[in-house]
Amino acid sequence: MNIVTYDLPVTNEASEIQGKFVQINWGGAEYLLFAPFALYHYHVQILSRFLDDQQIQYKWLNAEQLLIKDSCLHVVGGGRFLLEPALQRLKLWGSSQAFGPFEATGLHQRLSESFHPWHHFEITLA
Repeated sequence: MNIVTYDLPVTNEASEIQGKFVQINWGGAEYLLFAPFALYHYHVQILSRFLDDQQIQYKWLNAEQLLIKDSCLHVVGGGRFLLEPALQRLKLWGSSQAFGPFEATGLHQRLSESFHPWHHFEITLA
């Protein structure tokens, strides 16, 4: 499990952060891409940022769709998150209008077993 964050505060003292996330599989690895709602209003914006960072070619089809030119990348789905650093809680829920719901089966365990900034937080999937 790989956790990628875009433009989230790095301090544990931050107040709650609300945002969106995208779940993808790429090259046999699972990724969760997190970004704050204030800067990324659409799930596709988060995905395009990841693609740019990884230098994966893609083409915008319209404001909500991308054509990804890497057959090893599969978008699983997306949702929303609430991060409460002071309380050490992370909540994931919902669905992406562009990509559909995230795959929750086994996700809690994979998050708990992987090293990321919130690995010791209470994680809730709703």
